Amino acid sequence: IILIDIDSDEEENFALLPNIRKMPAYSRIPIVVMTTNYGDDFKQSLRARGASAMLQKMSTPPEKLKQLLAPKAD
Repeated sequence: IILIDIDSDEEENFALLPNIRKMPAYSRIPIVVMTTNYGDDFKQSLRARGASAMLQKMSTPPEKLKQLLAPKAD
């Protein structure tokens, strides 16, 4: 899993997402983005750039983290 705090440098991290997806070794690894911005347009933009899931800072329940970290069937 790749975990990115998008708020730390939003412009740079937005560019980072599609660049990670272009690399064959990382193309199937889940990218989870942590953010304080949870608007629908923002989430849609993150998904379009390659994010697998978003976690809202300070309000994501532990169950959601367990779900994201659970092994996925190929």
